[in-house]
Amino acid sequence: MLTAKNCQASTAVQYFTDDYERGQTRWFGKGASALGLKGEIDPESFEHICYGRSPDGTKYLGTKGNPDKRRAGTDFTFSAPKSVSLTTLVGGDTRLENAHRLAVEKTLALIEERYAQTRITKNKLVADVKTSNLVVAQFDHIESRELDPHLHTHALVMNLTQAENGKWYANNNDLIFQNKKHLGTIYQAYLAAEVEQLGYGIEPRPHGMFEIKGYKLENLIEFSKRRMQILAQCPANSTWQTREDSWDRTRKHKEHISPAELKARWQQEASDLGIEIVKAGVPTVAQPLSLAIAQKYLDDAIARCSERSVDFRVEDIEKFVIAQRLPLDIADIKSLCDARPDLIKLDRNYTTINAQIQAEVSDSAADGIALRLPQRAFHQAEPRLRERIQVEPLLDNVNESEAELDKQEGVKVPTYGGGVKVPTHGGDVCVPTSRNFDNS
Repeated sequence: MLTAKNCQASTAVQYFTDDYERGQTRWFGKGASALGLKGEIDPESFEHICYGRSPDGTKYLGTKGNPDKRRAGTDFTFSAPKSVSLTTLVGGDTRLENAHRLAVEKTLALIEERYAQTRITKNKLVADVKTSNLVVAQFDHIESRELDPHLHTHALVMNLTQAENGKWYANNNDLIFQNKKHLGTIYQAYLAAEVEQLGYGIEPRPHGMFEIKGYKLENLIEFSKRRMQILAQCPANSTWQTREDSWDRTRKHKEHISPAELKARWQQEASDLGIEIVKAGVPTVAQPLSLAIAQKYLDDAIARCSERSVDFRVEDIEKFVIAQRLPLDIADIKSLCDARPDLIKLDRNYTTINAQIQAEVSDSAADGIALRLPQRAFHQAEPRLRERIQVEPLLDNVNESEAELDKQEGVKVPTYGGGVKVPTHGGDVCVPTSRNFDNS
C-alpha cells in the first residue's frame, strides 16, 4: 500500500528526526548523490534540506520562499502486507525487512526516472521539464499508532530537483500523485516477487495486493487494530482518498517504545492468540526471461490495451502485467515498448500501426473513398483490414519524385510518422514514405 501527504519543513524536522535508531534511515536518489548525501541521514543536514538549503546550510538551493509555508517534501509511505509484518517482526525472518526495503527502492527508482520534473519559466512561459533526479530521505518504522506490528517506510521526496543547467528547482510532484495508486501496486508486485523467492507462498488480493499464504484472516485482523479503526470510520465502498483522510483525522500521538520491547510484546500476544507464524520453504532464484518470451508477454498486454483504446500509456501495460502476474520486470517494460517497431510513440502514450490504420480506414469509409497504402504498410495491416485497403505500389519507392506523387489525387493514407504532402481535391494530406512502414 502507498499513501502520500505533503509536509512543511517544521513538521518534517520534528517528526522524522525523533527517536530513530541507527540503520533505520538512508538517503536515496541521484539528486541526493549530487549533493553528497548518502547512507545514514544526519539530522542537521536533513533539516537544512527541508528548508531548501544546501546540506551544510551555507546557501539556498533554488528560490528561498517563506520557510514557514514552504513544502519541505511529500511523505510517500510504503506499507508491507500484515502477513509480511507478522512473519518478519514476530517470526524473526529479517530477510523480509530487506525484501521490503528493496521493493521500496525499486519503486523509487522508477518514480525518479519517470516522474521527477520541475516547472521552469522562460520568456514568461511555464514549461514542465523532466529532470530524472530526486532527493529522498527514507525512514523505517515497525509499528502502527495502535502499536501493532506494521513494517513501513516513509520515503520523504524532498522539494528539490536539479535541472540540466545545474540549478536546483522545486520538485513538481503532480505526476507522482496522479499515478500513486499504480505505484502502490508496483511496490506490492516487487515485494511479492522477493517474498516468493525467499520460499513463501503468495495469496493474491484485490488491487494488486497480496498476503503470505498460511495465515487465517482473523489472525491478520487481530494485529490490524489501526486498519479496523479507519474502516470503522468509512463506508464499505469508500475511495482510497476517503480512507487516507480518515487515517489522518483519527491518528493519535505516537508512543515511543523500544523495538525489542515491542517485538517481545507481539510474540506474547501471538502466543496467547494461538497464531502460528508461517515458515519459509526452499528459496528460489529468479531466472532471467529470454527476449522472445518477454516480447510474447508484452504482445498479450499490448493486445489487451489496444482492445480498450486506440492509444494507451505504459502504465496501462504495467497494470495488465501486474494483474496477470506475468513474470516481467516492471522496470524493463518501458524500454521494451520503446524498442518495438509496431508501437508508435505519441507524447507519453503509445498506439499501434494497426490501430492507426483502423482509424484511417474508418475515416476513409466516412469520406466514401478507399484507403490506399504502400505495399509494406498493407502487409503490416491485420487480415481483417486488408480487404478494405487498396495497395498503391508507387508509394513503396522512397525516391519517387513529388511530381509522380502529385498524380495520385485522392490518395488517403495514415498521417503518422512524417512523410510528404500530396495535393488532393480536398486539400493536402501527408503521405508516409516506405521507410515509415519498413520494420525489417
